[in-house]
Amino acid sequence: METIADKRLRAFPLQLSLDAIAGALLLMAALAILLAGMRAAAFNPYPALVDFYPREFNERGAYQFTRPQASLFWARPLPTGAHLTLTIQSPAPLPPRELRLSVRDNELLRLPVGPELRTVRLLLPPGDPALAGYALDLSTAEARARGDPRALGLLVTEARLAAPQPAPPLGPYALATVGIVAVALLLASLSLGWATAGLAAMLLALLFRADASRFWMYTAVLCAALLAMRIALPRPVMDRAERRRPWPPDAWATAAVVFGFTAFIGGYALANHHAFGTNGYDLGLYDQTFWLVSRMLPNYSTGAGINMVGSHANLMIFPLATLYWLVPDVRALLLLQTLAVGLAAVPLYLLGRDSGQPWLGVAVGLAYLAHPAVQNMALFDFHVDTIAATALIVALWASEARRWRLMLACCAIVVLCKENFAITVAWLGMWQLARRRWRLGTALIIGSVAWFLFATQLLVPALIGHDESLHVSRFARYGDSVPAIILFVLTNPLAVLPDLFPPGADQYLFKLLLPFALLPLLSPYTILAAPALAINLLSNFDGQRSFNFHYNSLIVAVLAVAALDAARHIAQWLGSAGHARRTAVAGWALAALLLGAAWYSQGSTLLRRDTIANYVTRDEELRYRRAYILSLIPPEAGVSAQSNLHPQLTHRQQIFIYPNPFIRADFYHPEALPFAPQIDYVVLDTRRIGPSSVSIDDQARLVDELEERGLYRRAASLGGLVLLERVPGRPAGCYGPGWAAEECLP
Repeated sequence: METIADKRLRAFPLQLSLDAIAGALLLMAALAILLAGMRAAAFNPYPALVDFYPREFNERGAYQFTRPQASLFWARPLPTGAHLTLTIQSPAPLPPRELRLSVRDNELLRLPVGPELRTVRLLLPPGDPALAGYALDLSTAEARARGDPRALGLLVTEARLAAPQPAPPLGPYALATVGIVAVALLLASLSLGWATAGLAAMLLALLFRADASRFWMYTAVLCAALLAMRIALPRPVMDRAERRRPWPPDAWATAAVVFGFTAFIGGYALANHHAFGTNGYDLGLYDQTFWLVSRMLPNYSTGAGINMVGSHANLMIFPLATLYWLVPDVRALLLLQTLAVGLAAVPLYLLGRDSGQPWLGVAVGLAYLAHPAVQNMALFDFHVDTIAATALIVALWASEARRWRLMLACCAIVVLCKENFAITVAWLGMWQLARRRWRLGTALIIGSVAWFLFATQLLVPALIGHDESLHVSRFARYGDSVPAIILFVLTNPLAVLPDLFPPGADQYLFKLLLPFALLPLLSPYTILAAPALAINLLSNFDGQRSFNFHYNSLIVAVLAVAALDAARHIAQWLGSAGHARRTAVAGWALAALLLGAAWYSQGSTLLRRDTIANYVTRDEELRYRRAYILSLIPPEAGVSAQSNLHPQLTHRQQIFIYPNPFIRADFYHPEALPFAPQIDYVVLDTRRIGPSSVSIDDQARLVDELEERGLYRRAASLGGLVLLERVPGRPAGCYGPGWAAEECLP
């Protein structure tokens, strides 16, 4: 009879092979990231033509008219010795005009331009390495031709730059490669596995691309620590590693699912942020909050004008803010979110493994991560709902595995993410009572109800300066306070029942269940989704029933566990006692059904990753121009920025979502501001102003009024992007909410 030791010995070659393959793939990914970064450092001499009219043709060839104000833009600072050749004219019947060439309001040249072609050769000053680009502004008087409604600048037939190509940064990248390989080899030498070594290498490569200075520090510390372990504690560490139980193929498959989801969706999340697809609500709010908390500054978000704990009684921001002690970068926050979502596949796998159906657990984990609601919430800025969803799945696995401390810890994480999540945890306590787990169920009910009452009646009102949560208005038809709403729902169930089926509810429920092949309908676990589902259905905010946001997080988490529970029981029923092979075949069939349903559901709703892909492709040039304008803003300056520019500027104490603080817009508790607003810069994309509680016309008009009053001057303008800089000399209150006072008039 084969012993357990024999089985482990027989599995060891497969374990070694999978570990080596995973490590090699991860190490190759790390090297690819470094190579891509070195290629991106190359200088492209061809400028983007900003505010040029489309190319036209005649018998002489191609030409383009500029607008009266236009620019040549390079996505990187110009190297020393760059020569520009510009061929221009003001063709008849347009009048002769003067062309002004300038860089950041520093005039380089003025010259008259008439109907004859004129070629200008100009040595351009080198760019500032601290900036994210280089803009050469071309300005002239406006002219119009008969029958042409356009405001015309000059005609340009050639705009060519001759510049020495900077040497590729081989030195830093070679040293980075050596450091990464050294860390990987040291980890492998301690018998911690090639997969661990490869993962560390890839994380270090990402850190090098994001923040080179921190990369050198962390790599040096890691190398020193691992080398010390290798010298001082080689055998204990290696013996412990060698005694580890080898991972079976299903565990490796789960790890591949988690890593694949994190890399795939994380790539979209980073691309979306780089293309300015993220917003102040809610990525900018959380990023500024984590930055403030990590630096022991007052937790007051100037984006929403509120203490962020008061928004949702979200105490989880404090432990999460420790991430910014290591990597204070909003991109790390986006990757943390995708990793948190991806890790949900692990407890789903463990649930399947513990029931004797590990591959069914892998399939449900994949179906969960493929769910449109899960993909979209992982790509919708940042929300702690994603962490709460994974914590809830871990809690449900811990309940089945009888790991009570872990379950209680995960339930604490869930309730500390949002006050209304405590209702789901209290319902979970009722579930435990029904299973005769009296002490556990009672503890969950009392703890979650006590926290819910404390958060909604004391903590949130104290922090936001309102009697009730800002979100109570979504249930205004039932009352104007949390106690009134709860009392109405409990005493008038017949009045509330029809509201549980608003228009489109059937489609909403079907789309929730479709990726799980409707299997949750066969499991009692589905009842645990009732509180979160009822909140979404009763809300007057349609977004809570949309897959485009994060409001379905706990619902989908419960449905995943319910789908696994139903599939497990069906597989056991289709098989029978003593027929393990038949049960396994049934499990494989159900796994295939789940994967097929998950694949089919991809077209059931709009996926954010498709929108991001289109957005990134369409606005690639705009991304570079925005990055350049934002790089002109000093790091400590107070800023009012458009919502999609806000998350790029949030590592400062004063960063408002425009038109705040000049015009109050979704700014909830200004009385709690721990300082007087002082706005040094205003940045707005005047051609792409987003809707808010302030009209688009009023937002555009505010920029002109601030300039007309002489409070701000135009520091830069590039293709509709406007950067205003404070003009000193007025009272301090004029550079904030008091800008319209008489003392601020010119």
